[in-house]
Amino acid sequence: MDNYFLRFKDGDERAFEELFHSFFPYAMRFVAGRLGDEAHAKDIIQDAFVHVWRKRALFHDENHLRGYIYKTLYSNTLKFIEGARRRSPLSSVSQIGGDDIFAGIIEVEVKRQVTQAIASLPAEQRKVILLALSGLTVGQIAARLGISANTVKTQKKRAYSKLRKDLE
Repeated sequence: MDNYFLRFKDGDERAFEELFHSFFPYAMRFVAGRLGDEAHAKDIIQDAFVHVWRKRALFHDENHLRGYIYKTLYSNTLKFIEGARRRSPLSSVSQIGGDDIFAGIIEVEVKRQVTQAIASLPAEQRKVILLALSGLTVGQIAARLGISANTVKTQKKRAYSKLRKDLE
């Protein structure tokens, strides 16, 4: 979000699109995980981002914006669930509680930050880390990438060091 926050705040629609597309997978996991319904989740997310766009001048910084997005997603999801329950008391829409929402926000935000940090790694380190995270051993990674096991270990060590620093 760093690159386009100020442009977004100034009303740059392209920056808004960047924000939406970078945040959408995490928002989808957050909302659809509570609803179990991707179609309604997409509607809720789109409505939330329209609301965020209208309020863009209010945000002090990226953290404020992110918090507002999650709060809006939570509020819109809760409204949907309450509406579904009113329409059909036997609705299969899940309950959503305070602890659940905070755990969900933390999970989604951590995944977003880790994904961004991995994407910012140099190409070779990123390949090694992604293969390691998929469960491959050092030997398997070396064979797949056509490099030595020591090179894999070095790239992995450098990548973890950078990730620790970036995710402090």
